[in-house]
Amino acid sequence: MENYSYSAEDKSLLTPLIYKYFVFPLVKILPESIPANIITIFSNSFVVFSFIVAYLNYLHDTYRFLWLIPVFCWTYIVGDYSDGVQARRTKTGSPLGEYFDHFLDSFVTGLLTGILMLCFRVTNPILLFCVYQFLYLGQIGAFWERLKTGVISFAKISTSEGVMTIAISSFLVS
Repeated sequence: MENYSYSAEDKSLLTPLIYKYFVFPLVKILPESIPANIITIFSNSFVVFSFIVAYLNYLHDTYRFLWLIPVFCWTYIVGDYSDGVQARRTKTGSPLGEYFDHFLDSFVTGLLTGILMLCFRVTNPILLFCVYQFLYLGQIGAFWERLKTGVISFAKISTSEGVMTIAISSFLVS
């Protein structure tokens, strides 16, 4: 634990903007007493709220309040970046915290795919199964890379861009 250090190579196009205009200003005003894992839980709850909005629209065959999905997803992204900054700021980063963050990110991946499928009214179970499996295989590959190399890598078009693409396309359905 004493030698633990989170290591990531992030080439994402949105990352510099997210850090500069959202994450660093937010973390500056956050009290140091707020644990990074609370930020993780809080930010992930916004994807749950997005899923609820999509599900209720699907259930009632409407397209109301879908504008909330990009707002909630953006809040999730900012929170997802902020938890790591808060952990480093308070020197409370740990392998368990990293695992917790990535575990919830995996959970969020399923919800985001569900949001997209619900908004587009896709109900083919085989298609749903295949999409979920391919997404999770990609995440397993990223975590395997972290295990073997000690560094997790994010490409230019990465998770942030994917989340916002899903969120905006879900909104545009309306």
